[in-house]
Amino acid sequence: MDEFDKLVNRFEARRHDLEKVPGEKTPEKEILKEVIKEEIDKAMVNMPEQPSSDFYTSPPSDTQATNIDNNQTDINPDSEIEQFLDELCDVAVSKGVVVSVTLARKSGNPYLIDALHDKLVGKLYQELVAQGKIKSMN
Repeated sequence: MDEFDKLVNRFEARRHDLEKVPGEKTPEKEILKEVIKEEIDKAMVNMPEQPSSDFYTSPPSDTQATNIDNNQTDINPDSEIEQFLDELCDVAVSKGVVVSVTLARKSGNPYLIDALHDKLVGKLYQELVAQGKIKSMN
């Protein structure tokens, strides 16, 4: 069983438990958010603080500064972060949330942990809809 299947099993178990609570109907996407948040929290427990690095937070390099000076505006840090988040999601699905969170923490950018949570929820939600395990809210 791969890491994606383990996350799906945790989601399905939580959904099943919540279905037993009378009068409560928790949206499936919220259940998925909770499961992934718990996984991230478990990954963060006892994980040593990572020293800040300059990953995505440093001033532009000489090359970037030259490009900016030459009016070359093809540098898009947001797309770099999005690409990194996509890679972190792939790692979370294939190798586990702990490995993905560890990589995000090494960046020294706390935004990445929160963004990873949101992106991972979206990715897994779409996958569960595609597999027919849940119905899309759209």
